[in-house]
Amino acid sequence: MVYYSKKDAWLIALLIGTLALSLLVGLYFIFVSGNNAAGYRWLLACSVAGFLVLLFTYPLHYTIGDTELLIRSGITLRRIPLDTIEEVSPVRDFSSSPAWSIDRLSILYMKKGRPVYIYISPAQKLEFQQELERKAPHLQRSGERLVRTPSSGGPCFASV
Repeated sequence: MVYYSKKDAWLIALLIGTLALSLLVGLYFIFVSGNNAAGYRWLLACSVAGFLVLLFTYPLHYTIGDTELLIRSGITLRRIPLDTIEEVSPVRDFSSSPAWSIDRLSILYMKKGRPVYIYISPAQKLEFQQELERKAPHLQRSGERLVRTPSSGGPCFASV
């Protein structure tokens, strides 16, 4: 199943407001101050920034396959093998991540023998965790978290 990112209205408004303000500054330079060169530079910068935001954030969704978690964020696709996931826990975090909300899930997984965190924000967090628990039997519910069971083998970072 595909899980789309939860979207915080204030975060979307902040992004749109920043781009709109840049656009207005460019238009001011062109039509009010008469400084066309500066205005066109502002408009170009605004266009490039908007394009880059879309390029790296749309579409934004998470898919739990039979063997891996796929995280699609624009042109990037991250594949996390389910058997490398150590813990999934709710967090509120402002770190850069493939998420349009600060109401997130922290996923701790192993990559090349080292622990790695990624934050995602599925709109249906509970359903996401339930499906992950079904597809990754080494994960067991512990309160609001999913943690690797000690008997499943492999590293166990439940206390990290």
